[in-house]
Amino acid sequence: METAKNVETDHEVVGVFETEKEFLSAANELYQEGVTHGKLEILADPKIVEKKLGHDYRNVKEIEDDVNAPRTTLTLEEWDGSIKEMAVTTPIYIGVIAVVAITAALGMGFYIILAATAISALIFAGFGMLLARFVDKRHSAYIKKQLDLGGLPLWVRLNGGDYKDKVLQVLKKHNAHDVHVH
Repeated sequence: METAKNVETDHEVVGVFETEKEFLSAANELYQEGVTHGKLEILADPKIVEKKLGHDYRNVKEIEDDVNAPRTTLTLEEWDGSIKEMAVTTPIYIGVIAVVAITAALGMGFYIILAATAISALIFAGFGMLLARFVDKRHSAYIKKQLDLGGLPLWVRLNGGDYKDKVLQVLKKHNAHDVHVH
């Protein structure tokens, strides 16, 4: 999701992190301090950035203050493994329910339904593992590209909030560099 910015009314704090661990620690602390989910933003996928800006960027410094750089709201589920867990469990759940419904509708006996359920769970777990692997590789590629380009930028929209000083403190505490308000 891209966000439109009006620099005169939408002030924000930005900081750039050298490691994913520091980035996540800062984001978690900001959430614990009451900064709402919609106020933390990260850079969108590099392909989207290139398409929107019309060129690739060579360093995060080129875009950290660019109000036209496409961003997306940070959802920690993408970073904490919840998405990978869902990628594994969702196909199992859907597959098992479908197999139980089909075998029961066909009038199969209890033990056949039980065996079909167990086999389908294993098969759909395999699909889920493949999906989780894809998600993990995509996430790892995003992190690697950002770190190679100077770090992981984190924008915190203030929108009149009175927590600017706390945000600055948290970002610096977690070793963000180039922390500033714009």
